[in-house]
Amino acid sequence: MADLFINDNKSNLLNILIVGPLFFYVGDKKTIVDARISFLFLTLLFCTPFIFGVPKFDYNNWDLDDYSIIINYICIIPFYYYLYKSPNKLTNNMYLLTKFIGIIIILTYSFIIFKKYE
Repeated sequence: MADLFINDNKSNLLNILIVGPLFFYVGDKKTIVDARISFLFLTLLFCTPFIFGVPKFDYNNWDLDDYSIIINYICIIPFYYYLYKSPNKLTNNMYLLTKFIGIIIILTYSFIIFKKYE
């Protein structure tokens, strides 16, 4: 079962190099220009559970990776669906939030990688 999930470093790099810049791009352009970008959100929606796996059930021993998995399940996956379902119907505040989430994703996962190799 554990072979289904990619390792933590690869999932962190995926967030730093693809997911964060994608959110920032959509928030900065204030439109989802192409249907391919909308399809990319749908692909990330279905692939995220296989990329991150499930957190440990021992809540006392959670580390940064487990918290990032929970944040992905609670916040990011529904946002993928929202951006896929209504791509060009967002308000200016939602575009600003999307840009902000992109920056937060890049900084958070950079911090996680930095803390692992410290």
